[in-house]
Parts: sequence; structure tokens; C-alpha cells
Amino acid sequence: MAEGRQLNTYIRDLNTVLSNLSHFPKDKWRSFGLEAGLYEPTLSAIEANHRGDVEGCFRECVSLWLKKKDGVDKKGAPTWLRLRDILEEIGEKDLADEIRRHG
Repeated sequence: MAEGRQLNTYIRDLNTVLSNLSHFPKDKWRSFGLEAGLYEPTLSAIEANHRGDVEGCFRECVSLWLKKKDGVDKKGAPTWLRLRDILEEIGEKDLADEIRRHG
């Protein structure tokens, strides 16, 4: 899943993250963004940009997390460990466990 990388390694590549989150329920993108540290106005802008396209919303949400937008650094920089923690916080324990096993 995390392709043998250390869990505390910074993540920079959007495609790698999206690949590792292929089983993530995309309709939970807003919960992901809030837990990641994105602010509500940013999430509303994402939703306005991608009306009805949850895949697009999720992709932009993850992209902005990787770019450390809003309060991301206050909640924790984009690492595999932080990704795992976000997933656990929003109830995606199985996916978090997959990242832990492959980290």
C-alpha cells in the first residue's frame, strides 16, 4: 500500500496517495479534509468547483492537503503516519490498517 515506505516519510506525490486510497469512500472527502486541517471555506470552494463530482472533490482535497493548505501543518504534515491517523479519526480503520501494514 504505502509501497514499503516509512510511515513518517513525507508524501509528495498525489498519484501515489490516490492509488493507496483507491478503496476510500470518496463521499467522505469533506470529513477527510476537515481532519487533515483544511478549513471550511476551502472545502466549500472545492465543492463549488466540482459540483456533484465526489471523485474530483476528493482529488482536490488530497492535493491541497499535500500542499499544506490552511491549517494542515498545525494538525500534522502530510506523512504516511498522518494519513493513517486521519483515516482512523474518520472511521476508516481497515484502510488505516492497510497503510500501517505496508508502511
